[in-house]
Amino acid sequence: MVKFIEIQWFMALKKWFLIGLFWGVALIAKNAPSETELLKKLSTSDNKADSIATLIDLSERYRFTQPDKGLKLAQKALNLSYVLSDTSLMIRSANKLAILEKENSITTSALGTIIKSLTWANNIQNDSLLANTQLVAGHVYSSLNNDELAIENYSNCLTFFKSANDSNGISYTYSGLGIVYYDNKEYDEALNNYLNAEIYWTDSESSLKADLWNNIGALYIEKQDYQNARYYYNKALRFYKAENWSSEISMVYYNLGELYLLENDIVKATEYFNKSLKIGKAIGSQTEIIWAYQGLYLSAKKAHKFIDALRYHELYTSLKDSIHDLQNKKEVRELEALFYQEKQLKKIKDQQLKIAQTERKVENEKLKNVVFIVIIIFIFCVLLFAIFYYKKSKKHNAVLLDQQKTIQNTLQEKELLLKEIHHRVKNNLQVISSLLNLQSNTAESEHTQYVIEETQNRIKAIALVHQKLYQSKNIGKIDFNTYLRELVDQQSEIYSNKNTNINCNIEAPKSVELDLDIAVSLGLIASELITNAIKYAFIDQEDNQLTISLLNDTSNHYLLTIHDNGIGLPKEFENGEKESLGMDLVKILTEQIEGNLSYQNENGAKFTISFKAH
Repeated sequence: MVKFIEIQWFMALKKWFLIGLFWGVALIAKNAPSETELLKKLSTSDNKADSIATLIDLSERYRFTQPDKGLKLAQKALNLSYVLSDTSLMIRSANKLAILEKENSITTSALGTIIKSLTWANNIQNDSLLANTQLVAGHVYSSLNNDELAIENYSNCLTFFKSANDSNGISYTYSGLGIVYYDNKEYDEALNNYLNAEIYWTDSESSLKADLWNNIGALYIEKQDYQNARYYYNKALRFYKAENWSSEISMVYYNLGELYLLENDIVKATEYFNKSLKIGKAIGSQTEIIWAYQGLYLSAKKAHKFIDALRYHELYTSLKDSIHDLQNKKEVRELEALFYQEKQLKKIKDQQLKIAQTERKVENEKLKNVVFIVIIIFIFCVLLFAIFYYKKSKKHNAVLLDQQKTIQNTLQEKELLLKEIHHRVKNNLQVISSLLNLQSNTAESEHTQYVIEETQNRIKAIALVHQKLYQSKNIGKIDFNTYLRELVDQQSEIYSNKNTNINCNIEAPKSVELDLDIAVSLGLIASELITNAIKYAFIDQEDNQLTISLLNDTSNHYLLTIHDNGIGLPKEFENGEKESLGMDLVKILTEQIEGNLSYQNENGAKFTISFKAH
């Protein structure tokens, strides 16, 4: 399908919002108790199992209104289920926590949580609970773009749901499969799964059908079947209007505006975008307002109404997330350039008209003195061109100078803002670390204290990345050599009571600059391996050596090696029979930076991570 380049990333954002909305509604029962009822039940409950079930329901209630609170409640439910050692409640709590972590973009944690839940579910005789866990696993793997594992989990739970004649389970699974195929642009397969999901919705859950209709409409847009897209959008719209669901009505209005824009019906498109904007302002929803401004901007631009397009774009960019600032500034400059070109074009046409009038007068004067008039015309044209060129050049240079100053000021403001953001992130991570420290003081078990301390250590490693970012001259990159040295000092200070005589040798180029994404993951990997070496490698020996090297063997290929001269890795670790959560985290983070991990016993434990710095 032919689309505007400007809306490609926005279409992806809209798609994930629709998917999130769909699963949000799909996982809340129609007759579920209200938030007030759940809070009252929680406050009056003396039974821990009942409290866990209530916490799970409450976390779902807060899922979209207060996502941070919902996440904490799900974690609390899981912690309580650990205390009870109730495997069924542990699985239910972990499934809810994984969904909330996924939707809060904590995908690594979501993966770890659902893997634990799958392990528990496979060890108990409860096919229904296993199928629901596999359904959540499908969602998590789908969000991580691991299509193979997503389809595998969806297929497994679909087999059970069909055998149990579970209509809702079948519907949710088909919808999940539809999302996977939609992501892969396999639109026919995606449509087939969506339509299967529609068949299995029960009549009492028409609200879920309405959300699915809207998703099917979006899929028909991708297939350029605008007639069917309009049909399904209007079906969803009729239900939302009957229920007076303002946010959903605004969303469908935007979708219809987008549809008409693709059909080049700019008047209709503008009408629907304005309807969406009106509702968004009425309910105070920035999401709907942003979408509406985006649509109005695209309509005005396509209609060559550059002044209106510039106005809508400025309104839109004032609300949009800072991640897209660079793209927005580029589009604004393009609009300003188009507007300036249009103005210059009009000016040139006026000048040409004046010249034509002058030439007609000169032709009349040629009858009197052809030679004289020709000379006068030539001199006049040369002078006119020189004056025009001089004024145009002077004005153009002034505009360029102003633009350069504006760009320079904007870049400086952006750099200061990014440094402030990293500074605040570092401070917030320190606050979290302090809160965990307080929580550790009240923990009843050594295991809980250990888990909290390990979490604190990882948070400090991330905080150090953000500290180096706002201290760096190059705001987008980190001097990883300096970071490694400070990380080692930090870890040695934390575990100084365990090993006080460790000689650490760091071998790395003086300046190794890495992007934020790679630096955070690599920092956590280094933190885990350095911590393990400090804590476990050196037993009853005097010469404790820890060597950390970061070598660049090709232009963008690096090798990070962490080598101790301690007791080495146990046999069960080398055979893959025993691995810790920290080692699982190292493997996951290595995959995340598209690297390779290897380890061996070589006068102690030696870990090597190879990766590319993009």
